[in-house]
Amino acid sequence: ETLLRLLFARIGKQPDGYILGFRGHEIFWPVRLLTRGRPLILDQMMSPYDSLTRERKAISPGGLLDRLVYTYEKSALQAADLILTDTRLHQAYFSRLFGISPTKIQPVCMSADEGLFFPAPAAEKPSGSPFQVLFYGSFLPLHGMDVILNAALRLRDEPVRFEIIGGKGRNLRRFKRTIRQYGITNIQYRSWVDYEELPRHIAQADLCLAGPFGNTGQAGRIITGKAFQCL
Repeated sequence: ETLLRLLFARIGKQPDGYILGFRGHEIFWPVRLLTRGRPLILDQMMSPYDSLTRERKAISPGGLLDRLVYTYEKSALQAADLILTDTRLHQAYFSRLFGISPTKIQPVCMSADEGLFFPAPAAEKPSGSPFQVLFYGSFLPLHGMDVILNAALRLRDEPVRFEIIGGKGRNLRRFKRTIRQYGITNIQYRSWVDYEELPRHIAQADLCLAGPFGNTGQAGRIITGKAFQCL
């Protein structure tokens, strides 16, 4: 669908330039072909190669699949006219990892949809209500869910309650297993909250955990999207 609409835009509107947004790597080469002769800007907020090999460890280093994913991503970065990323640390890291000139990589500080996320009055709470802590995310290694669970465990006898939203797959199973194993009772878990409902949960919280808390390379280079949403 995206490629078809891009073709119609190229024929009917003749844009002067194109931006291929987040997670555009999978369709990069058809897009590069359709935009030939015009500047193409690639969003490199995250690296599929780094995520698969160094963060999630889904691909064994040094193997055939490792080399294929690396070569594919490097070729896309080389073919793009400009690369956007989110921090100066990512700019330096991607330049070093893929051998791309840092002048071709432009860090752009992220933000949030300010039509949805904007300052709101603090929620009214009954006297004596527990201190409410909020975290939402997909439980990636960089999020550091073990750190959050350890904090909840240490505070389980205090008037502190954690609302945790999200997670999936193996990381969610590990999260639930840890809660059962250590008898952590001060967590209210929700598997899903509609995007439009997140601001209400943020406003009701006394503390929002943006992180990232994981001891991974990516955790040390990024500012999470939820940090901007909560701010």
